[in-house]
Amino acid sequence: MLGFVALAAASRLVELRGPRDDIALGGRRLPPLCLIRLTTGHRCPSCGSTRAFLYMFRLEPLNAVRANVFSPFTFALTTVVVLRAAVRLLVAATARRSR
Repeated sequence: MLGFVALAAASRLVELRGPRDDIALGGRRLPPLCLIRLTTGHRCPSCGSTRAFLYMFRLEPLNAVRANVFSPFTFALTTVVVLRAAVRLLVAATARRSR
């Protein structure tokens, strides 16, 4: 859940130069995170997921799809899982306090 919040905050700090371009921070290009892309130079099916999530947090779904076609499904699934975990934590904390 903390990673989800951190990615939402990061969406405002990083520079997105385009759905297929690299991410920059403070004008400096960040290296690719994908091991397949680093070793082979080719994109894997999940390449662009980080950029896609950043675009989804910026409410730019078209750019997210351009970055990674699976991103809307992945983002929705991740959101559901994170919210479900947050609800479970709140219910557990409330149950402990009422004892």
